[in-house]
Amino acid sequence: VEGPTATVRERLADRLASEELDGYIAVPPDVLQSGSIVFRARKAGSFDVLSDLRRAGTRAVQQERLRQSGIDASAVAALIAPVRIDEARLTEAGEQRGGALSTFLTAYIVAFLIYLMTTLYGVAVMRSVLEEKSSRIGEILMSTIRPSHLMAGKIIGVGSAAVIQVVIWVAITAVLVKLSPRIGGGFTLPEPALQALNVDPTTGLLLFLYFVLGFYLYASLFAILGA
Repeated sequence: VEGPTATVRERLADRLASEELDGYIAVPPDVLQSGSIVFRARKAGSFDVLSDLRRAGTRAVQQERLRQSGIDASAVAALIAPVRIDEARLTEAGEQRGGALSTFLTAYIVAFLIYLMTTLYGVAVMRSVLEEKSSRIGEILMSTIRPSHLMAGKIIGVGSAAVIQVVIWVAITAVLVKLSPRIGGGFTLPEPALQALNVDPTTGLLLFLYFVLGFYLYASLFAILGA
């Protein structure tokens, strides 16, 4: 944008006020010394926007500083290029790919699934108890079967529905991961996510066990609250 800096910024501010622009960036003439650029917008910038601006401004300023110093920027980039870590776990079956990120994703997904299903279906047990008490169906049921049998059947029935839903999710995810190369590059998951989905059978068994135990515990607590 041509013109004196102050005049140009006034015009841009007017265009911001009239919602013609979302924002603008001003690079001052002393940016190589101050290391600062100006960002003005109608709304506060998100972390992603600020991060992109900071990264682009830093790269441009560094390249210009190197050029003025007579240093080739590509040579410097090659000299300071970071190293990559080829990480794998040694098991009895040999090397297994996996890193800290995939391990974190596995633990996070497992914990979130247990929390989500326990909460949702535990509340379903409580809602079922409330409906039976409000409609007085519970009195009829209590006259025909034992209370412990009624509660066990309720928890097992709702828990079975939760397990089936998790199995459906796992099956759909497995199919999408398997067909992702055929569907297109946009559906291809990054390597850490693929490693996180490759759950060891022992881990899967523990996941199911913890889910069942946690569900029985919290479903019983929700049923007590509903009663």
